[in-house]
Amino acid sequence: MTAFGVQSFVDALNRTNLTSTFNCARGFTSFCPIDLAFSSLGNATADISTLASTLERHATNSSQYTSNFYDGELFYSYNGYPILVTRQNGSIYLNDAKMIGTNFITQNGAMHVLDRVRLQMCLCHLAMYLWLTYMRR
Repeated sequence: MTAFGVQSFVDALNRTNLTSTFNCARGFTSFCPIDLAFSSLGNATADISTLASTLERHATNSSQYTSNFYDGELFYSYNGYPILVTRQNGSIYLNDAKMIGTNFITQNGAMHVLDRVRLQMCLCHLAMYLWLTYMRR
């Protein structure tokens, strides 16, 4: 994982005892923020339960590959957090996080690398999702 620049993500999994959850699940996808993203959080990751919840927003119970992502798609993280796919200028965003490394095959599914932590869904993403849903009817 160090080669991908996501050692902080791995360290956080160890701190929260989620390593086996992420390693043992089958058909699993991890969305791993780069180390720089974790370092920019400062003390925001000090609370273990908050950190665990944050990490669980960076995974799904299904194998997700970029070839299957379409603009406006909504899926849910391991802990039920909504993730909106946006395709913009040749890049793929999951809520506010840009995918900077994609489709790495792991022993239990797939891994993608993100430029930031959290995958927050802001009001603008929610509004876009609602508009796209309405337009598809």
